[in-house]
Amino acid sequence: MALRSYLTGASRLYRRDGFDSVFHRGLEKVERDVGNALPAIGDTLCRALSVRELRGYQSSEDDLTDIIDTAYDYRGYGAYRSIEPMQIRAELRDFVEAVAASDPETVCEIGTARGGSYYVWAQYLAASNYLSIDLPGGRFGGGHSLRRAEFLRDVCDRPGLDQAFLRGDSHSPATARHVEEILDGDAIDFLFIDGDHTYDGVKDDFERYSPFVADGGLIAFHDIVTIDHDPDCEVDRFWHELREEYETTEIVADPRQDRGGVGLVHW
Repeated sequence: MALRSYLTGASRLYRRDGFDSVFHRGLEKVERDVGNALPAIGDTLCRALSVRELRGYQSSEDDLTDIIDTAYDYRGYGAYRSIEPMQIRAELRDFVEAVAASDPETVCEIGTARGGSYYVWAQYLAASNYLSIDLPGGRFGGGHSLRRAEFLRDVCDRPGLDQAFLRGDSHSPATARHVEEILDGDAIDFLFIDGDHTYDGVKDDFERYSPFVADGGLIAFHDIVTIDHDPDCEVDRFWHELREEYETTEIVADPRQDRGGVGLVHW
């Protein structure tokens, strides 16, 4: 029907203005229709090439060192160019080993950013259930698109693995209800809080999601080191309060560093 309508209009235009007008009008239509499709076509191609590139890295992974190297070194295309973790590399290794020792079955990460730490969890841990919560347009490095979430799902997929990606505000009661529905009565064994870094934000995430954590589970926080150059990062302030109340472990590569640091609460 659309083609017939276009041809009818082209015929009238030809009779009125001649061939040149029909030709240029046709070019405009092709440019408009193809141009509108190019972003989707380009993204599909970038995603396919990036999956292939990352699969190449995965084929050489034999241990945790290889998995972490993949997360930091992989380079893809377009929106999938990098999954580089926000964590300091030396801290991430010790962090992953500490989590692996607790043998979690269900992992929940608040603040997935580029997806690097999520990738390491999924590749190294024996857990069967993974839940990512990330806010579109988030202030602290988050907000990757649904397409990037699907990219992570593809490259992390393995038999017996359940993955859920929630694109929403972790502070929203609706998001918490969605998490509860996904858990379906099960508990979170490892909760990684790395989203909103303001004092109120990190405290809200802890208070809202810690009730879902199993007895004996782990709750981790990133950026527990005082960050003087970014006053909006206040994880350290809340972390100091937690240390007074819970058994904790700190992973800090260098006491002189001005960012990073991982804190573990033994729940």
